[in-house]
Amino acid sequence: EFTISNISRIVPQKGIDYFIEISKEMLKLDNRFKFNIIGDTLTNSENYLKKLKTIIKNSDLENKIFFKGFKRNIKAQILESNLILQTSIKPDSLPTVIIDSLTLNRPVISTDTGGCSEILNDSKNGILIPLNDPKSSAKLIYEYSNNLNSQREHLENAKVFLNQNFSPVEFEKRILNELSRVYNG
Repeated sequence: EFTISNISRIVPQKGIDYFIEISKEMLKLDNRFKFNIIGDTLTNSENYLKKLKTIIKNSDLENKIFFKGFKRNIKAQILESNLILQTSIKPDSLPTVIIDSLTLNRPVISTDTGGCSEILNDSKNGILIPLNDPKSSAKLIYEYSNNLNSQREHLENAKVFLNQNFSPVEFEKRILNELSRVYNG
């Protein structure tokens, strides 16, 4: 089995229904895939979660797409996955799951939105997929799941990118520069 996980709050803007549509298309290409949805919902989005579970049940995919609920140890969830697929349909300014996944050396695929596009550095650190095309997205993900060279290249690029932009040293330097700028001028 090849495990693809989505880790996010289960709310409409995170595009979990799109994740499910992509999953369906991927299973048409290859039955070896298993999909995890890790996270919980908010009280006002409980109907969304029920709708998603109904889609999975009606598609007879309860043995392929799993709701794992909220998990405290996200690191373990990332490491149990072969690939992380984030399907936000609204811009996410700082998608920390993508940063965490790349830091833990897990390939990432994401919709081409906001901070996701920035962290994946226009497909240099992972794959960006379109927002409303599950069939094309599934094909891209399927090809990427079989391309270990591309995955390794993206992860190496991501190490450099994250070190240059998100390391504690770089973060401290940028904060001090900004404070100095505000204080002095």
